[in-house]
Amino acid sequence: MTIPNIITLFRIALTPVFIYMVCLSASTGEGHYKYIALCIFITVSLTDYLDGYLARKLHQESSLGRILDIAADKFLIISAVIILAFLKNLPLHLPYWVAIVILLRDLLCIIAVVWLGIKTKGFYVKPNIFGKIGIALEMVMVISILLVFKYSFIIWQIAAIFAVVSAIIYAMQTQKLIREN
Repeated sequence: MTIPNIITLFRIALTPVFIYMVCLSASTGEGHYKYIALCIFITVSLTDYLDGYLARKLHQESSLGRILDIAADKFLIISAVIILAFLKNLPLHLPYWVAIVILLRDLLCIIAVVWLGIKTKGFYVKPNIFGKIGIALEMVMVISILLVFKYSFIIWQIAAIFAVVSAIIYAMQTQKLIREN
């Protein structure tokens, strides 16, 4: 077990705590739970970059690490999007259409990865800049909603655009990999 993988497992373990704190905040109306959730979310988001940096720096990149990193990202973002769109009693909600766009993109990416795993050997869909920016925007979007930022609607619209663009690029990369194998 490498240091980057331990950090990634830590991210995965903190996601249910984040969910619980947001739910407590919504059910009790007490703001301190929201701020605990916010701190957890920021910690998980920042350690996303830390584990990747350390994997490269320490030459500890691995297939397991890539899979865990993607799983941690998807688990956090999908959980946050569902909660912020569908949980009642929150001061600010993510619109359903944005949640659906992000969830469909992630679902399509997960299906593509599984399908490629079945159809090809040694595949790897390299993250593109739109995907990386999209994840960063989705993280900023969640933070802005938890902070009840007045202009959150701008961030979630941009995040939705990046989700669509990155999904198209990943779809083209997937088709290319299928044709090559």
